[in-house]
Amino acid sequence: MFEQVELVLAFFQRGGPVIPVLLVVCFLLGFHIIGRYWFVNVQYPKLLQVQTQFFLTLKPVHHWAYEKMKLSAKGQLTIQLQEGVSEIHSLVRIAPLLGLLGTILGMMQVFGSL
Repeated sequence: MFEQVELVLAFFQRGGPVIPVLLVVCFLLGFHIIGRYWFVNVQYPKLLQVQTQFFLTLKPVHHWAYEKMKLSAKGQLTIQLQEGVSEIHSLVRIAPLLGLLGTILGMMQVFGSL
């Protein structure tokens, strides 16, 4: 067990300053992906069911007002469905750049010692 911990610590020391930042980005990305997965598969179906039941029990007095309410509720659900996606896109774009930065810093270190 201690040998594995020592190997991980040695990897972090050899990786330079970019490895901890890359690790944080990976944890954030995982956290956001799990959150989105949970929302889409657990919360969203419940919200959709509640909204559907509400509109089934509602007696429309004015057809245009009823349709506007349905459109507004659908828009709110769509907004909730898209929350957090921009953060995932940003983290996915940043991770390869951090890897490239680590490569460049490593090459500078190697060629600086020559």
